[in-house]
Amino acid sequence: MSKTLLLIICDFLLLSMLALARFDTHDPDQTITTSPAANTEERELLELLELSLQSELASRERLSDDLTETRSSLAQREQLLAEREAALEEARREAEIQAEARAREEAERMRAERERVRLEVESQRLAENFEQTRRRLEATEEERIELTRSLGNVQESAAVAQERLRQAQEALRAREAELARRSEELQQLAAERERLAGERESAVRDLEVTRAERGLLAERLATEQTEREILRQERERIMAQTDRLTEGVSTLAESSENIRQEIERSRPQTMSAVYSQFERNQVKIELFTRSRGLLGENSRTTNLESSLVTDGRETFIVFHAADSPLNLSTNPDRLLEITARISIGDESFTAREIGFHSVDPRILFTPVPEVILQRAGKRAFMLSDDPNRFEEAILIQRAGGNFGRTAFRRLTASERFLRMDRPLFGELFADFSASRGDWVFSKNGEFIGLMVTPRHATVVEGFVAVGRIGLGNAFNAEEAATTIGRLQQRFNSLPSEVK
Repeated sequence: MSKTLLLIICDFLLLSMLALARFDTHDPDQTITTSPAANTEERELLELLELSLQSELASRERLSDDLTETRSSLAQREQLLAEREAALEEARREAEIQAEARAREEAERMRAERERVRLEVESQRLAENFEQTRRRLEATEEERIELTRSLGNVQESAAVAQERLRQAQEALRAREAELARRSEELQQLAAERERLAGERESAVRDLEVTRAERGLLAERLATEQTEREILRQERERIMAQTDRLTEGVSTLAESSENIRQEIERSRPQTMSAVYSQFERNQVKIELFTRSRGLLGENSRTTNLESSLVTDGRETFIVFHAADSPLNLSTNPDRLLEITARISIGDESFTAREIGFHSVDPRILFTPVPEVILQRAGKRAFMLSDDPNRFEEAILIQRAGGNFGRTAFRRLTASERFLRMDRPLFGELFADFSASRGDWVFSKNGEFIGLMVTPRHATVVEGFVAVGRIGLGNAFNAEEAATTIGRLQQRFNSLPSEVK
């Protein structure tokens, strides 16, 4: 029952009681009589109360029905809310799936966009490469035409050189004939000197006789003294002329030997002859290194092949640093030990040190004991005193197996570096392309240097070391690290095109 309705009923009952109450004095002797009007009012009040009660009961039933209906509606709403929440959850999951799909689509679109940009860049690069290749082909064709022209000039130069060689040989024969003639004159002068010596002895005897006859032959004595002075001066003149002839003969002999050596050096050898000597001079190098790694110490053995080169005083083994553990790009602080075992034919020895060349520290060399060289019976290549004597050089792979020839020119930045031209087809043997560490020879078989890049070679004019590292027991890790660090700085100062 609601509070409002309860208050209304209470007010109504209070008013009814107040209306029916009597406030006059009650007489005990007076008989209480009930009037019909009062009974009617009571019945009406009771009826009213009954009606109110029925109304209250009906209201309660309605409230109960409303409560039941409300609970049913609330249950339906809760069910509908649960369904809506499930639908919302499903929609949220679908939205997340769609968002992921959109993200994947966006990522795929971005990837496709990047791929499109990359393909455009690649297409542009391929177009540029095509254009460069076309220009290179045109340049190659022009170079081929120029080389064909140069070949004709070279053939003419060869004919001229052949003619000069013939003239030099004729001059040599003429000088030899002159030498023989001067030798005969020298012999004649020697005979003349002996004759003059005999005459001098005769003059001395005559002088003694003249002294004995001095008192009688004073005038003849003066004449004899004058003649003797003349003979002395003549003898000195002849002896001076004899000395000059002797010096001329010696100078002529030396000049003839120099001419012969120059002719010998100017005479080109075949590539096969140079390669055959390179094969006979093959040297095997076994480098053992122990270094510090991430998981402890590491040991490594490197096998190299090289050849012998001499500067006229000592003989050396030459190789490229990139083929060894002493590569300038490695970390020198990790080296702990280096030993080198070198085999020349049936002879072998342990190297004491390795030197870094003063012109290019990428070129390494180590000396060979003369006794080992003599026992092995090897003949080393001589250093070239004039790398520009010929317009072409002979290239031999560092491990042997292939060789060829190509034209070259010196760099404008430094005469100690050569740039090898691209060879014509057929000039090099099949499957041969120059690489670092290959050997470069002059056409007369003298050693020029090593290839330090696929296009550039360093000229070795002598074996002067800018740094040395001891091997075996002489190895010092700290000194080696300091030396390699200093050589790395020297390498960085080389011309950029030869790095």
